[in-house]
Amino acid sequence: MKNTLLKIAGYLAVGLGFVGAFVPMLPTTPFLLLAVYCFSKSDPRMNRWMLQNRVFGRYLRDYRSGRGIPLSVKITVLSVMWSSMLFVGIVLNSRIWVAVLLFTVSLFVSIHILRIKTACREERKDRHTESDGA
Repeated sequence: MKNTLLKIAGYLAVGLGFVGAFVPMLPTTPFLLLAVYCFSKSDPRMNRWMLQNRVFGRYLRDYRSGRGIPLSVKITVLSVMWSSMLFVGIVLNSRIWVAVLLFTVSLFVSIHILRIKTACREERKDRHTESDGA
């Protein structure tokens, strides 16, 4: 039963992560990290697929192992997030509490992203030559 629930949670998290890639203010990375966790406990094949995925696998492996994320990714994530937050919170919504909520969430996500180790270019080059047995 636990195995089945973890698989279901993993698939739901992948789905929400996919939607989050296109919907402003719906996070992608936390859902993908949750999915990797769920699949690591329930479905080795899906866990391997996620960690070896050519689009996001490297970022999940690097985050999970504590290597950090590249500066370019941090800049892109923060730029897209704050642009989306400003657009949704100011342009599309006239309720102040929604803008305050969006600002607060964005602020905490920004703090989290900025506190994550920034991967050095040298580390990234070295990693391309080693095989990652994730």
